[in-house]
Amino acid sequence: DFAEQFLRQLFQLRVNNVGQAFIAHKIAMASSSGYNGAERWIQFGLNLQGDPGLTLALAAPSITLTDPVAGTQYKAGDSITLAATTSDGINVITNVLFFVAGSPVASSASVPHTATWTVAGSGLVSLHAVAQDDGGYQTTSTAVQVEIVANFSPAVAITNPIAGTLLPD
Repeated sequence: DFAEQFLRQLFQLRVNNVGQAFIAHKIAMASSSGYNGAERWIQFGLNLQGDPGLTLALAAPSITLTDPVAGTQYKAGDSITLAATTSDGINVITNVLFFVAGSPVASSASVPHTATWTVAGSGLVSLHAVAQDDGGYQTTSTAVQVEIVANFSPAVAITNPIAGTLLPD
């Protein structure tokens, strides 16, 4: 069937809008269309051309790791929140996996996508998240690096005398 051939072409190419799929199908089918087939092809094409930029559910989700912030320092044993924001045009995000140093440590199946991780080890650690949608697509966030330290350096602040005060000799 003609519609079936179009849809097969559409999903084999994995294009993300109807206009691109229509052009690819037109090229693929032009040589095999007889008069009757060409008529059906034109009818089918006109129906789709109503909105050639219509986005299809073929795009991968997007994801941003929002917490922790890159460069933050943590002590071993701290519990920190991992958080990510996601979006997906038409498909539904089904799961977000959180990774620390390349290994999965937590997952979240509902918004807001958060989890808790107990900090371990020391040194610079890379974190990222992966969003998966119901269309079978997945996307990896940009990684952030945090530093795990044994102890925080002490902070010193002079509070007295007040800055600018003149002291007697």
